[in-house]
Formats: sequence, structure tokens, C-alpha cells
Amino acid sequence: MVSCPHSCSYCDAFVEKDNLYIIMEFAEGGDIGRQIEKFKKANKYIKEDTIWSYVIQICRGLNEMHGRSILHRVR
Repeated sequence: MVSCPHSCSYCDAFVEKDNLYIIMEFAEGGDIGRQIEKFKKANKYIKEDTIWSYVIQICRGLNEMHGRSILHRVR
């Protein structure tokens, strides 16, 4: 388990019909993809300081996982 404020926690996993399903904690604000889509639909730009905040959070989350030798993938 990773206890890091910059990543969602793993809850459970199971296999069904040759598919692996991983259950993660709920991300109340949504994922970064949804944030980008929200701004695109509104035809607005994301503020630079917000983008930097996202980048820093991603890097900190990845650093925590790499420090624990946890594999990850981006979809």
C-alpha cells in the first residue's frame, strides 16, 4: 500500500473472464484527463500554476511508487 496524498490507494483486485480489475479509491475531483476535457469543452485554458501543481503531484506520486518498486502503467 502506498500512503501518499498524490496517488489513489489500492482497495482490491480480481480476475473475471481473463480480465484483471483493480479497484482504487474514489478520486473526488476526477482524474487529470477529465479536468483537461472540462477545460476543452469550456474553450478555456488551464492556468500555468495549476498545470505546474498537477505536474508536481504526478512526479511526487511516481517517486513514491518507484521508491517502493511498484510497477505502474498509464492508460
